[in-house]
Amino acid sequence: MAGDVSPIWKTASIFANIKARAAGKARYASPLDKNKGLKQMSQLYRQSAAGDAFKLTTTAITEMLSRKFRNIEPAVLFWWVFVGCVAASNLERYFGDHFGPLKYVVTMAGSAGCGWMWLFSRSLFRPAKTIEPWALLTVGAIVTVETYWHLTSGLSPGGLTGEFRRIGENAASLVCIGAISMVFVEALAGYKATLSAPERRFRRIFAGVYGGIIVIALVWVSNAGDTTLAARWGDATLVGCSIAAICLSRLALAYRQRHPLLTGNSQPRSIPRAQKHAGDERLAQRILGAIEDERVFTTPNLKVGKFAEMIGENDYKVTQCISGRLQYRNFNHFINSYRIEHAKRALLDQENEQLPILSIAFDCGFSSIGPFNRAFKQHVAMTPREYRAMHAPEIQHT
Repeated sequence: MAGDVSPIWKTASIFANIKARAAGKARYASPLDKNKGLKQMSQLYRQSAAGDAFKLTTTAITEMLSRKFRNIEPAVLFWWVFVGCVAASNLERYFGDHFGPLKYVVTMAGSAGCGWMWLFSRSLFRPAKTIEPWALLTVGAIVTVETYWHLTSGLSPGGLTGEFRRIGENAASLVCIGAISMVFVEALAGYKATLSAPERRFRRIFAGVYGGIIVIALVWVSNAGDTTLAARWGDATLVGCSIAAICLSRLALAYRQRHPLLTGNSQPRSIPRAQKHAGDERLAQRILGAIEDERVFTTPNLKVGKFAEMIGENDYKVTQCISGRLQYRNFNHFINSYRIEHAKRALLDQENEQLPILSIAFDCGFSSIGPFNRAFKQHVAMTPREYRAMHAPEIQHT
């Protein structure tokens, strides 16, 4: 029997000594402590194995999620979470009784829609592309509060259960109002600073439409009496508000992806008004000179950063001058306006009568026929082929 125990004791002793040294504990050295040592070492081994397994598992999951979502923008991620939350909330409201025990899972998934909208708006209107842990913890707290409210809403209104029910309802209302308010704070923060005119307009539209949805859903429909118009149309109105919120947020996300906020050192600094106007005028002349004299608009895939580098200026100043002083929507609209004017002249040139439209598109700086046709129709209200056909008699007589 001793021969059977000895190898086990040696293995446990070696393992225990390693763990004991790491923990600053005394090692088991005396054979007299075999029974006690075997028991404690076995327990230590099992605990360590479970701990190591948990650590390896969580590390693997974290790395997998990190690789999977590394290239996903926070705004995109939060939009999808918000859509899932809205969908779960509507499922719980109208079909909750059919889920059985899963109702509690659906209830939790449908909680904190206002919190996820806050995180979405925060990532939408802030240039930083990081997710702060405290923001996620805040939404986690909102999920907890709203889940508690849903679970206690069915309790009897009287006695001690009524107290728990009232606390949950008041707490849920408080955190929801706070999260809704923070959406407006994120959208309108720094509104009068150095934002471009299109950016300010974008924020006004977002805040206005979102505010309208909140007024309809919370001010008009919420707690409406059974005999009121709001109560009769309540379900349809809430579903409509949910769809409107998803559509609004998706359009806002698409706009932000086309017009990203400036980050880091590219953020503009406040300067005196007179100096700013004088600088804008000089910069506008430099921009127009590069476009009209050097014809840089024919450069394929020209971006604002590359153009700013060409004229030796910061990209945010170029963007502000184009949308402010020159009164274009954005850099692409500015460049395409010159490209389309050049294309119109080329289409009316008798020497280009047999030249394919695709070749003209390439000469104007477009990299393919699709963007050229869309830009041309946007500026001229017809396609290049229709424009050439309409002016064909003029070309033949020149």
